[in-house]
Amino acid sequence: MLYFHPTSIIWKYFPGEKILNLFYGGIPLYKKLKKQNGEKFAQTIRNFHNGILEIPDIDVILRHAGRDAEPLLPYLMTLLASNDDTPVPAPSDPFVLLKQAGYDAFYADTLEKQNDIKPYFARGELLCTFNDHARYKNYHIVHAVKKDADKIKRKDFKGREERQDEYGTSVISIQMRKKGGFISIKNRYNHTVSGCDNTFNSNPDNIIYGLSAALKDHFNVEFSATKSPLPEGFVLMGDKIFKYHQEKNNVYYGDQAWAENGRIHTVDKSAGDALFEGFLFDNKTKSLKKSILNTATASQMILTAAMVETAY
Repeated sequence: MLYFHPTSIIWKYFPGEKILNLFYGGIPLYKKLKKQNGEKFAQTIRNFHNGILEIPDIDVILRHAGRDAEPLLPYLMTLLASNDDTPVPAPSDPFVLLKQAGYDAFYADTLEKQNDIKPYFARGELLCTFNDHARYKNYHIVHAVKKDADKIKRKDFKGREERQDEYGTSVISIQMRKKGGFISIKNRYNHTVSGCDNTFNSNPDNIIYGLSAALKDHFNVEFSATKSPLPEGFVLMGDKIFKYHQEKNNVYYGDQAWAENGRIHTVDKSAGDALFEGFLFDNKTKSLKKSILNTATASQMILTAAMVETAY
């Protein structure tokens, strides 16, 4: 891949879009992003650092990233920074590292162990993990409990909760998809505080340096964890950025798309299908599927769909 700085001689004689035309089969990536994510999104990236447009498959990476590029710029620059020579630490024992960080940690490879930390969670703030009987089968789960977690009381943080305060991070659950491409670090607040499924920006190195490499080596799994994290409301699915507005049971819901298990699924809007409130409406069969909500809500939505059908 060839990189050109805007001040280079080549750039001087060939405007930016002509350079991009030469190297992307005649279709400028700027125009691709403009059509895909909007003009403001494409301009923000080009004006900040045109080199971002030369990141391989950047249009695919950003397809589901929404229409505001500004909060994504620090993360995108980490993808561009190929000259970073920071050494990767030699793999260590992740449980030793977590002990050094003040945690007693264990691998939850059974349903009993998966739910072993449940007593540390307040009523109404229980992890969705506790209701998923197959979570430990699909994810490598490492629970980590601060040595004095039982003395850190929920009532002492009432009204002043912060995602990564002493209470929230006193009990964490690191969950890595066994097939790779996904990691989530959850804490005691669960959904009471925004973004608690992305504690420490889901980067184990933010707990203690070297933990990312240690976990990858210990469990022989690959996941994405960058130095500059994605902002709240975004998650990585493999190497693709997904903008979401709701998360439930490790399923992320965005604008007529949802993401789970490292993959992004889109709704066939041309067929009249639609995604709303965690349900996928199939226009052909006039049915709702992929329910994540309770039966009462599902019944109401089925009734609504039937009424709409009758109206037409």
